Amino acid sequence: MKHFLIINGRIVPAKFVPRKIAVKKSIDSEESSNCKFEEPFCSDADEDEVFLSNVSFSLILKMLCIYSSNHSFNQRLRMMGESTMKDGFMNKYHKSCFDQTTANIDRSNNVLMAAVYLLTADFRLWKQTKNHVEKNRICFGRFKPVNCTETGYTVYSAAKDIYLGTKHFTLSDLADKHLIPPKLFEVICTAMTIKRYGVKVLDRAKEVAA
Repeated sequence: MKHFLIINGRIVPAKFVPRKIAVKKSIDSEESSNCKFEEPFCSDADEDEVFLSNVSFSLILKMLCIYSSNHSFNQRLRMMGESTMKDGFMNKYHKSCFDQTTANIDRSNNVLMAAVYLLTADFRLWKQTKNHVEKNRICFGRFKPVNCTETGYTVYSAAKDIYLGTKHFTLSDLADKHLIPPKLFEVICTAMTIKRYGVKVLDRAKEVAA
């Protein structure tokens, strides 16, 4: 099992924490003058596979800190409070479109699911793109959205970055609160989390919201 600790809001693999400190502080959430330790959690043998049932949806998003060396992005993640999105979605329309679409596509394809999650986040964008989503792929080359809202353009660009590996946004861009407002930041982080851990993170969001 892979163990993680949350230290001052940052999620750190236990192997990077001095053993004597980890043993002393790992379970009881004691506070010291230097650090605050919260309850640790574990993942299976694959260190990218988080044991989701032990943590909140918001903490799952903050797990992105482990894989990012961008200070400004990590700082924004750490400062993010509890999730403001019920069930992990922006609104009922977002959830409805995502659920209907993913019932007919390969849910084991994390990249596909993450991109669809983003595309369904904006009503106007989704109307233009839904016919280009197939069971195992998204045909980005067949369409170019027009008259998008600012939100639509942002989630479309983020979907392309995740799916095609383009670079419309850097982590520094995502850290900019003026460029990416809080709710969009959470949506994009959720998509990044789906890409890494799979659609089951949304199941965890639903459990937490219940």
